[in-house]
Amino acid sequence: MSDTVEAPIDKKSQTEGYGSSGYRAYVLFALIVVYTFNFIDRTLISVLGEDIRIEFGLTDMQIGLLSGLAFAVLYTLLGIPFAMLAERKSRTWIISLAMAAWSAMTVACGMAQNTLQFALARVGVGIGEAGCSPPSHSLISDYFPPEKRSSALGLFALGIPIGSMLAALGGAYIATRGGLDWRDAFIWMGLPGVIGAIIFKLTVKEPPRGYSDPGGAEAAAARRMPSPFKVFGEVGRKASFWHVSLGGAMASFAGYGIGQFVRPFWTRAHELPLLEAALIFGFVLGVAAGIGTFGCGIVADKLRARHPNSDSWLPALGMTLCVPFMIFGYNTLSFSSGATAIWLAIPALSIAAVLRYTYLAPMFSVTQKLVEPRMRATAAALLLFVVNIIGYGFGPPVIGWFSDQGTKWQLTQNQAPVTLAECGAAERVLTKVRRDARLLGKVEIGEAELPQDFTPVPDAEKAAAATTNSEHCAPARKTGVRWGVTLGSLFFLWAALHFLLLSRTMKRDLWTPEEDVATA
Repeated sequence: MSDTVEAPIDKKSQTEGYGSSGYRAYVLFALIVVYTFNFIDRTLISVLGEDIRIEFGLTDMQIGLLSGLAFAVLYTLLGIPFAMLAERKSRTWIISLAMAAWSAMTVACGMAQNTLQFALARVGVGIGEAGCSPPSHSLISDYFPPEKRSSALGLFALGIPIGSMLAALGGAYIATRGGLDWRDAFIWMGLPGVIGAIIFKLTVKEPPRGYSDPGGAEAAAARRMPSPFKVFGEVGRKASFWHVSLGGAMASFAGYGIGQFVRPFWTRAHELPLLEAALIFGFVLGVAAGIGTFGCGIVADKLRARHPNSDSWLPALGMTLCVPFMIFGYNTLSFSSGATAIWLAIPALSIAAVLRYTYLAPMFSVTQKLVEPRMRATAAALLLFVVNIIGYGFGPPVIGWFSDQGTKWQLTQNQAPVTLAECGAAERVLTKVRRDARLLGKVEIGEAELPQDFTPVPDAEKAAAATTNSEHCAPARKTGVRWGVTLGSLFFLWAALHFLLLSRTMKRDLWTPEEDVATA
């Protein structure tokens, strides 16, 4: 993994970036594809979590822990060592190996037979994905000059909505095909990433570090490699870093937390089948999120000359405005029903998706501009450590806890003779009934043989589970999931406050070539 310089330095081209404009576009496209696979494999559990929850007998909080904390702990802890490695070794090698690893572990998720096996595979996905973002941000900063980085990082961040959209559509499509289930979706969505990792390594060059910054690669090379403690001290003393990281953390807390329960919202509250729900939250809302992600980076770059603080107030404004649209969209059943409630919710939540993602490009861009070139990968890792340990680690379980409490409250209000655990048991019975029906259908047409240990659910048990679910559990879960996503949306206001406060410190905290911050 040697860190090699691919070409002699052309000082004139440093103001434009490394390589030809066409090659820079290809590299950015390749990084977007990598980040897309990153989020496909990361967010499949959000699409298929309801099936996993029922099969493994979990509560919403427990599936939130499986989705969030199991992934986030090593993902965030290992991001910093991976970033320090990226400051010294080939970033293209690190990204390629990481992509192959997390894709293989996604396949392992599909092979899990119990909660522990799935959790261990999920941890493996987090370990692999830790090697993606910091070296990717560092590469972009060397391929693109400062005035184009917000746009480039905004385009790179499109991997989030695109990956989430493809996970929703692809995962739902595979899981609903005859004879297939959530396990098949994990396997078939994970395998292409291994091939993508090979293509990336063969086609993307390692640029000279600092190539597109003032002074170019020669100035960057003249600086000594900073120690990790130097990087920690440099970003830790800047209030701007804490505002942008805590703002991003609270936005991610709300975004990842709600994201884990968007599919349950549409299937529980609006009673849509998985594929129809995926079309709404995957395609419609995914496109809206992409517009917000990319559009904010473009707008921030355009406004920066006249409004230097646009990286601060633009995301603050977007996230503040998204909250009323989210509250409205998640609660249309309070004043309407059926198709009317769905069609009222879709435009409101689409507008909210455009507005809520306005923080991504500025968050990444500001962090990169706070430190000198040889600190950027580590600074990105520190940012993601704060953002993901708070946002990804605790967002899904906390929103899941809100949902569980709402479900329990509704069961109590309805004086239901069942508990949350008994609701889970009834759901598992009904899931087995559906799985048995698919198996018997395949046996009937000669596509499968009936296992010797096959035992159908007794009719009495089947009827009791159906009655319990329809009369007590389903209505209560409908209320619970609405509680979860509605309360979760309020955390965007907390995020907006931090980005607003960023405007007070950002100008003084930006790195300039005159600063000698890279002493060992």
